[in-house]
Amino acid sequence: MEYRILAVEMVFRLPYAHSLKDKRQLRQSLRGRLEARWRLSVLECGSQDLWQRLELVAVMAIVGEQAARDRGEEILNFSEEALLGSADLIEARIEVL
Repeated sequence: MEYRILAVEMVFRLPYAHSLKDKRQLRQSLRGRLEARWRLSVLECGSQDLWQRLELVAVMAIVGEQAARDRGEEILNFSEEALLGSADLIEARIEVL
């Protein structure tokens, strides 16, 4: 078996967030939904003091490189849909190690 580490980096613009509390609510909502759907870890990885920008990385171990890339696309699509109307995905990167 060939294990891979999948890292999905996402940067969202939060046009309707007016405080760090608004940002925290969106982050916790998305994090909970991602962790409930897949066994992965989600970490806020930057712009922690800016309330209109959310930078997250979702990381998981998975068998096979193509399966990892497919799962990365699923995570991106799910995240974008989960925050539809509240945030805009402005940058994304899928990395398989």
